[in-house]
Amino acid sequence: MNFIKSSRLLLCNTPYSIRLPFARTYSSVPLAPAKKSFIPSKKVALVIGNDDYTIIPQLQSCVKDAKDVHSQLKSIGFEAELLTNANLRETKSALLRIADKRVPNDICLIYYSGHGIEYSGRGYLMGTSKGSYKDAMLIGMLLTTVCTQADNGKTVFISDSCRTPTRPAPPLREGEEGIITAVPPHVSQFHLEFATSPNDIAWDGESANHNSLFTSYLLPLLTRRDLDLNSLFTVVRKNMEDAGIEQRPWTHHCMTTSVCLAADIQKLE
Repeated sequence: MNFIKSSRLLLCNTPYSIRLPFARTYSSVPLAPAKKSFIPSKKVALVIGNDDYTIIPQLQSCVKDAKDVHSQLKSIGFEAELLTNANLRETKSALLRIADKRVPNDICLIYYSGHGIEYSGRGYLMGTSKGSYKDAMLIGMLLTTVCTQADNGKTVFISDSCRTPTRPAPPLREGEEGIITAVPPHVSQFHLEFATSPNDIAWDGESANHNSLFTSYLLPLLTRRDLDLNSLFTVVRKNMEDAGIEQRPWTHHCMTTSVCLAADIQKLE
């Protein structure tokens, strides 16, 4: 039996020893088929994978995670952009491009695989150029960038990264404090999915298919037409739990309708 060799734990020396099997089982969770759900007018996605860090430890599966997610999303009709080993400037530019592509009643999905940290309840994603907190991006800022362009759009953010606290705090840039509260609920409903629970790590290593743990369980479910978002991530959590994996995905959402990623785009008359 193989075991995980590394995690996406950033600059943290907290002792953490856990045996995590790679064997994957797919449980038949009794879930009702997705209700008549939201029919998107368009589906756009930005998929980010960062392995090539400099000062902080490099990762080994994030770029592959991103490429595999990108391929799955394109197969279900997403207009998807792939971004690998990107710094903060490149990430912001890509977010603006995706925001410009949004139309009313669409689905916009952002997937990130790489280093991540949390501080005082704020989550950050790490760019690669400086390999330091100066290249960190506040998740709330990311959401604001893509949400404010949408009229009744659905925004999905999936983060396969650690959520461990750090010292010192990453710098807050002007306008970032409390930024997520700046998005009116009627403008964009969103679903946030984290690969692990608060203050915990997300494991990166040599799974059977060379993906991270969380993404290896996510990939085969992305194309399922019988699963809305809540059901999809319930199955991910259940399958990881059944395999004896202690890493627990975590959900935050304010959706008021059922959203299925594999749903067909609305046909214009």
